[in-house]
Amino acid sequence: MGKPAKVARIPRSRMSCQSRGRMPFKQDRESKATTWKDKQRACVFAGLRAMRAPAVLLTLCALVFSCPHLRWNEPTDHLELFSGVCSITKGEWHENREALAMDINFHPIEQSIMTSVGFCNSLFQVLNVKPGGGIWAAPVCSTWVFMSRGSTKRTKLNPMGSNAGKTGEHNIMVGRVAILLALAAAKCCWWNMEQPKNSLLEGHVLFQSFLKLKQVAVTRVTCCLGYFGADTLKPVWIYSSNPDAESFNEYANKHRKLVKASEMVVHYTDSNGLQRIKGGSDLKQSQAYPLMFGKAVARVRTRFMKDTKRRAARFLRDAVKDKAGAVNPSAKLNKLWMTHSGLQPIIDFLAKQ
Repeated sequence: MGKPAKVARIPRSRMSCQSRGRMPFKQDRESKATTWKDKQRACVFAGLRAMRAPAVLLTLCALVFSCPHLRWNEPTDHLELFSGVCSITKGEWHENREALAMDINFHPIEQSIMTSVGFCNSLFQVLNVKPGGGIWAAPVCSTWVFMSRGSTKRTKLNPMGSNAGKTGEHNIMVGRVAILLALAAAKCCWWNMEQPKNSLLEGHVLFQSFLKLKQVAVTRVTCCLGYFGADTLKPVWIYSSNPDAESFNEYANKHRKLVKASEMVVHYTDSNGLQRIKGGSDLKQSQAYPLMFGKAVARVRTRFMKDTKRRAARFLRDAVKDKAGAVNPSAKLNKLWMTHSGLQPIIDFLAKQ
């Protein structure tokens, strides 16, 4: 699957985000790797069939499982995508779980969801999370928030916007995130996806298609990062496969005073005399989660871990027994997923491995 990529898989005793490991493209323990590979394949295939997922997703997984030299003998408890400063991952380490973080800042090609090798690495890591494990994703939000709607042409009635330039690129990005979430759901993982409050991302055509799959249920929780140590209030929406995500707010300090008034939005008049808004100087740095938030998420996962694992075992047991289950062969549905995730180059890349 191309050149090995660095990932942040750090021993729990060293809370650092520096990448030390590499993408596992060599099996050190053949028998154990084969056992885990077979388990993961059986789980995800059965789950996809139970969900009546598009057939192209099963084909995509089959291609990943057919790639040689992948180290399936190191399954993880949690994967954080678009990890930034790794606050969610650090919270998992604090709870003594094996967690892995991926971000474009670790490697601009091999960990970018927009490149073939980067997306394939993401596919492998999601498939190698333990059934009932955790997935956290925070897709780039810049074209989905209200500040950019003048240039992106996104509206509630047309969330896909102009589909050109960065807007089109981010449409593909979210389409690929939807695929990763579908694979996580196939193993009954506790997945979470975060966006700023009032983001239009939830209207993405593939996210909506994902929500309509059988067995998929989603809870949307509002959290304010300012109550977890951020400098600004920063309300966010968290889409979660587990209603227990409501408990994240139990660790919020709602009486906390914000450290400073940050410049998040700037109002200005353009050359045509029209009133416009743009991101302020402090907007970029506000994207990072405070560590307190990462620890809160991990603590909630620990509290409900037994229930999560029990739910996953029941779902997968029923999925395996469901002999009538089958992926959806609809040409229209599969074309939708292929088109809005830019999937053809990925399939071509995997087929060459």
